[in-house]
Amino acid sequence: MSERPAPASASLLPSASRRALLSALLLAAPALARAQTAAPIRCFGPGGPAPAMRAAAEAFRQAHGVPVEVVAGPTPQWAGRVAEEADLLFSGAEYMMDEFLDRFGEVLDPSTRRILYLRPSVLLVRPGNPRAYTGLRDLLSRPPQEARILATGGAGQIALYEDIAGRTGDISLLRAMRERIVRIAPNTGAAQQEWRSRPDAYDVWLVWNHWQIAAPEHASIVEIEEPFRIWRAAGSVLSRRGAARAEVRRFDAFLAGPEGRAAFERFGWRG
Repeated sequence: MSERPAPASASLLPSASRRALLSALLLAAPALARAQTAAPIRCFGPGGPAPAMRAAAEAFRQAHGVPVEVVAGPTPQWAGRVAEEADLLFSGAEYMMDEFLDRFGEVLDPSTRRILYLRPSVLLVRPGNPRAYTGLRDLLSRPPQEARILATGGAGQIALYEDIAGRTGDISLLRAMRERIVRIAPNTGAAQQEWRSRPDAYDVWLVWNHWQIAAPEHASIVEIEEPFRIWRAAGSVLSRRGAARAEVRRFDAFLAGPEGRAAFERFGWRG
């Protein structure tokens, strides 16, 4: 019985094939090494910008082979981890970033603070807009029992309803707004739970547009007309330990660049 020929080894391949194989291995090696050795970049911040941050983090991992962990939620849930773990904090409003710098000042590098992108306030209504609201003035003209508003008192939204209704200096609009607010939730996660679990309690959720974009099956958007629409920003700041890491500085620049902008725009942010 004749013996089967042994598989050709790399040394027996034609020289052109060997060169192509070697080139492919050399090109792949840096990315493989980064993926195996790079410590994750850890980012902490509120829940609102988190979907866009996670999309940007995944795009960065695919492009550079460096994992990025996004820890999001109310500040008390993660504040105790900042000193030891944080490379970057992200915010949902400029006043929130001011609070981060005041609270974590010894950990953060204020020279790295940057404003990233803006998003607008909107009226979220039940899917399909069954009450056919057309905007803020229309909402505030309805009887209170047909315009039950859920608002948020924290998470980048402190005084948001007052800023919106008070834009023109017409105090009757602010009074009408306050009369129709049924509950002010402590944060947007709590407001989201209220909205989803108690559909008969609220007609309108006053919040940022990206909360609908991230979960469109739970609400429809009614735009707040000018001059009442309020915009607030997401921002970032590096910790001192993060600023010392080249890959963290690269991710921070990535967030502000075309790839980061594209990730945020998917969730309704502008910049």
